[in-house]
Amino acid sequence: MTLGGTENDSERYNLRHRRHNIERLLIEYGLLRINGRSQTAQESPVRRLRWVLEKAGPVFALFGRYLSSRADWIPVRDCLELDAIDDRAPVLSPEQIKRLFHDQLGEGPERIFLTFDAQPHACRATFQIHHARLVDGTPIHVDVLHPTHPERIQGELGLLPLLQEGVAAAGWTGFTLDEAVTDFARTMERRREEPVSLKPVNLLAEDERLFHQIAVPRVYEAYSSRSIRTMERLSGWSLEELIRENATPPSPSFRRNPFDLLDLRPSDIARLVHLVWLRQAVYGRTYPIDLHPGDIWVLNTHQIAFTGGIFAALPTLTKENVRQYLNAAAAADPDRAYRYLTPEMEEVDRARNEQSVRNRFRQIVPFRDGPWDQEGAGDLLAEHLMVHWRIVREHGYHVRIHMRDFYRGLFTVVRQVNRLAPHQDALKEGLEDLRYAAGISEMRDMMDENVWRDTMGRYTVNLLQLPHLLNEALTGAAVEDPRPPRTVQKERSSSSAVLAGALCLMTVVAIMLRHFETSGANKPWIHMLGAGLFMAAGLAALRAVYRK
Repeated sequence: MTLGGTENDSERYNLRHRRHNIERLLIEYGLLRINGRSQTAQESPVRRLRWVLEKAGPVFALFGRYLSSRADWIPVRDCLELDAIDDRAPVLSPEQIKRLFHDQLGEGPERIFLTFDAQPHACRATFQIHHARLVDGTPIHVDVLHPTHPERIQGELGLLPLLQEGVAAAGWTGFTLDEAVTDFARTMERRREEPVSLKPVNLLAEDERLFHQIAVPRVYEAYSSRSIRTMERLSGWSLEELIRENATPPSPSFRRNPFDLLDLRPSDIARLVHLVWLRQAVYGRTYPIDLHPGDIWVLNTHQIAFTGGIFAALPTLTKENVRQYLNAAAAADPDRAYRYLTPEMEEVDRARNEQSVRNRFRQIVPFRDGPWDQEGAGDLLAEHLMVHWRIVREHGYHVRIHMRDFYRGLFTVVRQVNRLAPHQDALKEGLEDLRYAAGISEMRDMMDENVWRDTMGRYTVNLLQLPHLLNEALTGAAVEDPRPPRTVQKERSSSSAVLAGALCLMTVVAIMLRHFETSGANKPWIHMLGAGLFMAAGLAALRAVYRK
């Protein structure tokens, strides 16, 4: 059984027969009771459930992959077990591809492109990827969406509740199966449309102009349709290829590996991927939430490209709360983390739960509460976040849809990158890089001529008037300077330089204080030092203006 199908396939789809097959699988793996008894099994319930999901068909496999991204519901070790599910669907035949091209583009691929590989380069659950070249020789890849029949998918979604005993055997108590199926159905609707959608690509292209570490492949709309998307093939390596290369023992041959060609270590790539993903989530117009490692590309220009996945966007206020929450968690400030995380939740009884949640946040021990791997070694930022998410759910907080997408996206990226650099806190390092990049961007904006004139000009006018008013009040009149004009002019020039330097220093101090505040390094001595520098710069500016 596949997700794809024609009308005739749909007619042959027998719901009763499918139910019987699913029940048989569950009984075979000891996850469904017969007359009050179940078969015994040596493997863990989670592993047996994974095998059932793999063998039950593409929709069940996709449901398993969906559960693997819900680290707020399921222990991380179980998420990693479910992540091993193979959700690849059978490929479309060359004849099916030709018919699809003729129906939607008017000609077969052999007439449209210079070359077209009939065998797909990669195949996913809902689409497959072909390599090709345009007539001018430009390398491209063509994403072809598998045909689907909504009634068949609805039938499969209706069979997912049969997994109830298997979910209970796994010991997952943080959610109900009905809740998971409802959210998965929403994901399936997007998964059927977004793999070949042009909207996410266009939004990313707008962000590319502001953030140069993200690259967006060109889309050839003339060769795209509702089921076909033709995109530029970028020069670089996918994260999937890099993970495979990193796991391969060094070869005695003289072949240079991708890391040498990129001039990047695995740790550098891990940090860069997190930087770009976080930037898109908390500053960008859209960000990916359901990424395959083949959808993340590292280019020769040290840029990151997202070529697939499901995309989402956070509301503006949520972006600020998420930034503050991540910075607080990275700074080990549990009270501040709670303060910025809970506004994005729907709580049952805040007054009853608040102190309990705060106490749990303060007592988190990742290797006890949420191990990343089987060995449970590591005190990573991602581990703290995942434990936070489970704590708030256990205390009756309900995650809003946009935060649910953020959780899934963040955990998916962390999980994939961890395969490349498993002993590195790349998420925390990427967050630090994001803060520095944001600080530099703020400083660049402050130095922009228009912004400088609009913002600093208002304060400069007041600053210039203050010494004049004080001087008039104390002396009652201006006194003619008896010194030679050349000396006076020289001192005035010197005063102008001092004034400009003082104003620049005040600007830098203000930006640095803002940076320390958002990074969580909110120490009293920092504010005292900043106040001292600000006062000294202000006095220097006043003195310079007075001498002019």
